[in-house]
Amino acid sequence: MCDGPIDLDAVRKNIRNRGWHVTAVHGGGDFAYTSGLTSAGLPELLCHGLPARLAYKVFDELRDTMLDDPALLAPSITIRGAVGGIPALSFVEVLDRSDMVVTRALYPRFTALRVVWPDAYGAFPWEERYSMCADHQPLRGI
Repeated sequence: MCDGPIDLDAVRKNIRNRGWHVTAVHGGGDFAYTSGLTSAGLPELLCHGLPARLAYKVFDELRDTMLDDPALLAPSITIRGAVGGIPALSFVEVLDRSDMVVTRALYPRFTALRVVWPDAYGAFPWEERYSMCADHQPLRGI
């Protein structure tokens, strides 16, 4: 995770040693994203609105899932069961990857999935009964 200016050498070292890196961005809409999953042939992950430590935990579990079976996580798939303590997650293809500054610096071409979580009532942002502000989990994808 990152609490200041990005040191790409440190990120590369993290990727070499652990296989991936998580960057957390605070202010103006908190979000976190991965770098390094591309090297394993996997999509990078991006999530808005979760505390950085929870996002890291979710990414860690999802990374393990993708390494076991990459087809389990794809756009429009919803998984149920506690991942990081969250009862359900869905995935949206990320078309605008401009916020993923570190990943873009490392990989000129990569794919990414937005990890989307439901509100307290189990509704996702694209559902009519979603109770949170739309800006909490901005959806700019398919």
